[in-house]
Amino acid sequence: MINCGIGMLNKLETLLSILLEVLHNNTTYWVDFGTLLGLVRENNIIPWDKDIDISTWENDFEITKNLFLNNPLLAEYRVDIFSSPSKKRIDILTLDNIDLADIYAWKNEKDKNGINRNCDKSFEHFNNILAVKESHVGTPIEIKTKYGNAFIPEFYEDRLIYLYGNDWQTPDTTKNYWSWSEFNKRRRNGKNKNISPNRYTVRRI
Repeated sequence: MINCGIGMLNKLETLLSILLEVLHNNTTYWVDFGTLLGLVRENNIIPWDKDIDISTWENDFEITKNLFLNNPLLAEYRVDIFSSPSKKRIDILTLDNIDLADIYAWKNEKDKNGINRNCDKSFEHFNNILAVKESHVGTPIEIKTKYGNAFIPEFYEDRLIYLYGNDWQTPDTTKNYWSWSEFNKRRRNGKNKNISPNRYTVRRI
């Protein structure tokens, strides 16, 4: 199993502690995707995960966005805020443009399939498998982690089953995941657009 490297893992751990401090009791959010899996299963960031994932509702995005504007806690990072009808997302990167965290906004209204879509249109090709179900999020609950208190979906087990399958509690060591540096190299070269969601985004980790 390829991991992201000790140096990168330390960066993710430092940033997660900062993000939890910035967000704590200031907006509605929940830790999501691989970050949720790591905190629930191992009380840790999974060593081969590539970034931090946090979600919020579209109705709370403005509040969330304002928490990141000129925040001195994030002075050593680059914060990209997208806030348009077709794209609501916050990206946090190192000053040399390495993506460390994504904060996603999700529509409050369900679609005809009963799921809540992402507020970033570039996310559409992942929508069928990476959508959020409001019934999984419920009222986010607070847990203690080594990085500080964090909010997770009220029905986090349902969320993790939806994302990673019934065996989400068992790490899959059979797949050779890309290293963090390889992922970014592919991203810079424009090669990620053809990646299968099952090969890249949705995986049991």
